[in-house]
Amino acid sequence: MKKTFAALGGAVALCMGLASCGGGSGGGMASPGDGASVQSASKGDEAVAYGLQAPASQADSESILAQLVDAGRDQGRPPGLIHGASGGDSRNGAYTVYAANGTEQVLSINFDTSTYAMTDASRQVTTGTFTLDPLEADVSVFDSPRATAQVNTARFQVVDGAVLGSFPFRQGDSNPPTYSVQPFLAFRSFTDDPRQFDGIYNVVGVAVGPTKGYSSSQIQQISIEGNGARLKFCMHDLVFSSGGCAGTGVESYTISRDASDAWLATNVGFPGNKFRFRMARIGGQNTFLAANPYSTPGYPPENYQRLSIGFPDIPAAQETIKARVYASDGSYGIAVTDAPMYSTNTRRPDATSSGFAYDAKVVTGTQGVQQINGAGNARFFAIRNTKLVALVGTPANLDTRGYLQIGRIDGPVSRGPNSGTYTVFASLGSRHTLTIDLEAKSYGTADEAGVSTGGTLAEDPAEPGTYIVSNLRIDSAANTARLRVAKNTVVGAFPYPIRPLGDLFQVQPFIGSNALAAAQSAIDGTYNLFTLNSDNISAYGRLARQVRIANSGTTLQICDEHDSSAQANYTVDNCPAELKTVFAVSPDTASGNWTAEIPGLPPSSPNFARKYSFSIMEVAGQKTYVGVQYSIWGTKMFTIGLEDSGAWPPVVARGASTRRVTFNPSNSSWNGIRLDASWLDRTATQADGTQAIEHLAVAPADINKPQGIRGIGLDPGIGPIHTAMQSKGLVVMSHGFGLGTDFGMFLIEGADQ
Repeated sequence: MKKTFAALGGAVALCMGLASCGGGSGGGMASPGDGASVQSASKGDEAVAYGLQAPASQADSESILAQLVDAGRDQGRPPGLIHGASGGDSRNGAYTVYAANGTEQVLSINFDTSTYAMTDASRQVTTGTFTLDPLEADVSVFDSPRATAQVNTARFQVVDGAVLGSFPFRQGDSNPPTYSVQPFLAFRSFTDDPRQFDGIYNVVGVAVGPTKGYSSSQIQQISIEGNGARLKFCMHDLVFSSGGCAGTGVESYTISRDASDAWLATNVGFPGNKFRFRMARIGGQNTFLAANPYSTPGYPPENYQRLSIGFPDIPAAQETIKARVYASDGSYGIAVTDAPMYSTNTRRPDATSSGFAYDAKVVTGTQGVQQINGAGNARFFAIRNTKLVALVGTPANLDTRGYLQIGRIDGPVSRGPNSGTYTVFASLGSRHTLTIDLEAKSYGTADEAGVSTGGTLAEDPAEPGTYIVSNLRIDSAANTARLRVAKNTVVGAFPYPIRPLGDLFQVQPFIGSNALAAAQSAIDGTYNLFTLNSDNISAYGRLARQVRIANSGTTLQICDEHDSSAQANYTVDNCPAELKTVFAVSPDTASGNWTAEIPGLPPSSPNFARKYSFSIMEVAGQKTYVGVQYSIWGTKMFTIGLEDSGAWPPVVARGASTRRVTFNPSNSSWNGIRLDASWLDRTATQADGTQAIEHLAVAPADINKPQGIRGIGLDPGIGPIHTAMQSKGLVVMSHGFGLGTDFGMFLIEGADQ
């Protein structure tokens, strides 16, 4: 592992060693939105994220680029460049390219002849034609022999004198050369007056290694002052440190013009540490651009290339906007971003989709850097100005570091009221956050340990209001992962982990809310509870009871029937005295979480250390009790409770159940049901693609038992096959024991949707 501290060559922490940074993975860029689970590297690895520049020989490339990008002279331009085309389309001309492979190149375009030429610093020229994309206005597609994938994702668009897109650039110094589609940003002109440079800039970027394609990420700040005479490099990496340029640890540089008419920043204390940059303007704001080779000080030349993009540090915009983005995994698509969320949905060269949606917050010490998925290990950092957005993955995670998105803002958009971040309770005993963006059609979820995964959503054409969930954890013949949303509520099935190690997953029912009751006085009610027990393999048991929360949410009384009772035989009111247990309720550390326990009991008490952790959510105007926890025996428990009511209207509902194809553990099924006072009709699509159909009788309520629970599917001499309860928004069913346990939650159609 190689670690050193250098700021633009001397004092910022670099992550250059392949052993410590993930080199040797076989090349290619990270693609974090494919639904894979991502595992976190150590914070030590993240702490050595590289800075803007370390020293390397640049003389040859500078002298060539000085000829290529100086708009005032044509001599020395390689054949094929279309410079200063007279007349014709105003967009014709030569643009200086800043590419995600860390190189500075020249793109010449002629819109009259639909031709282009891309020239790198070694004078290698790639020429070709381009065509308009028939599906996307103002987007053109590069025709290049380097783009050999199933889908040609090399394309571009022009905005305010800049070109934004993706192109099949060379991967590192691969020999023979290999190419991959990567994003770029190009400008035709730059700011010549350094007095316009002053300000603080949020900078994101990627570093690309040589033949093995290693990549890492950069999230930092710089400050330019003195009418463009001085540059301060702020030493703190914004991944962990706060303060940015307002904090401590700054290195100073002088700014001068170099031979290529770019600007050269030279370290005051170590003049050998230099880097080149340019300043462009778009949308009335500066854009900082740098593409430089560098190596780790004290080691043999490594020929790394680094791209950096910076926007002024101004308050993050609150409005929701949509952008067309180009990503370092070769994909293109959309991003939707605002103050609380960043989401994306892109198409990759292999014709598959990639996406994620996570919560966002402003990084302390900055005004305009957003940390995306702060509670998860798949974190990103985003910046934007009036015309552009840029996002980079955190360097500490193997699946996100080196990932870059650059996008053009198309305009404002509305996500809809049901997009947002939900607290999710999974039926096999785990708790998660789930962020959904119904405009971008993407999602992201993280468990309590921060392990994250994301993907895309597709509307089910056969079932309006249902979204099919894509995720690499799904391994069954039929994808039964789905979700449906209503006001403040999401119900569905997802491949959440079935044991704490997070290495085994099953598609399982879940319910979530983005409005858990935060006031203790608001949680009172009488609830019929269904509890599902599971181990590290599957669900295996169930029970039913009634509880009452009273006294402004300070007490919970339960009728303690036998643990094997799948029927709630008593109400709280007619419960035998010896079965009644009263718990004290208190707020948990997180808002909306509550704990019920009996304090002060001796270890000999049967209720010693017994407690319940739960939350109260609202579905279609009625309260719903929900909680997950480990019991003192190591069993995982999922509990859901509906307010007791004798109302039993006819409903249509859809959702997931743990019903399996066989008695072997497998992914859950997706169900549609019709339920009234007489019959239950159910169609279950199972994980092997087959369907199961049931038509079962509904028993009337027993006046001595909870009125909101009914038996369904009577078996003479044995009892009901299923036990069910319903509210205005939900139907919950349970049946069976062992691997045959069938436990389902279904969202009623029209429930505040």
